[in-house]
Amino acid sequence: AGEGVLGIVQVESLQPGDPHNPVEFRQNAVQIIYNIIAAVVDMAGITINGFCSSMDEMDISAAIKYVWNFIARANKYIDETMPWALAKEEEKLPRLETVLYNLIEGISIGASLLESFMPSTAKRIAEQINGSLRSLEECKTFGLYPSGNKVVEKPEILFARLDVKEILEAVEAKKAAQGPV
Repeated sequence: AGEGVLGIVQVESLQPGDPHNPVEFRQNAVQIIYNIIAAVVDMAGITINGFCSSMDEMDISAAIKYVWNFIARANKYIDETMPWALAKEEEKLPRLETVLYNLIEGISIGASLLESFMPSTAKRIAEQINGSLRSLEECKTFGLYPSGNKVVEKPEILFARLDVKEILEAVEAKKAAQGPV
């Protein structure tokens, strides 16, 4: 199922054309951008359908796999669109707004789908994007995040990185405190 879900446009293999021919280059670049956006929107639809079907069949493992694949696709979208580079050029700010909107929309859908498995985390994600969790029916529509809405000023870390050394030291300290068994 995972391979089918990920059967989407592979941007790495696309070339925008000859940069010395600005018209061709721009047309091809616009097509690549359109393909990226279409792939994310298509992935949302595939995810919702696969998620619902898996849940109907009580195949929880497959359902959560659809969610994680969707989240992985959103991460790939970040790599493909490079919002950090768009932010550096004034003329690319409208494109940056579109990229960020698509990402927030994807995060909103992903959080809503995670609610069945991680309710408190899903709620915290929705709060950080200043949104709300959606019904499955609402997840089927890409573009419901209110235009002009702002995310929180100071986001919180949802999953802190764990330091293996600190964990091992804590385990050893606990063992020592318990004494011999």
